[in-house]
Amino acid sequence: MAFLLRVLEEDGTIVEEVVADKNFNPVRTGFHRTDFPMMGTLDPYGDTSFNYLQCELLEGEVQKATTRLEDMGVSSDFVVELVRLCRVSQAKPQRRFMFIGD
Repeated sequence: MAFLLRVLEEDGTIVEEVVADKNFNPVRTGFHRTDFPMMGTLDPYGDTSFNYLQCELLEGEVQKATTRLEDMGVSSDFVVELVRLCRVSQAKPQRRFMFIGD
């Protein structure tokens, strides 16, 4: 099962919701938190939440790992969408970016 991605306002209102590419699972595919502190901590079995400031770091990691993600079968369209959602999360203070695991 793929992650469900949500960008939320402080009050819990859903700004955006997207189902992740089924091949996107950084922890289970070897992204270690030493090299990828944000992606390497995405819990595939639970929920992971990033604040709007952490999304800047996540965006940088995704951009750094684009080729690696695509080599693992993650679609380039999803990589672009993931970067876009990071930016939506950063657009307003107090937004959260949720990765809802299986």
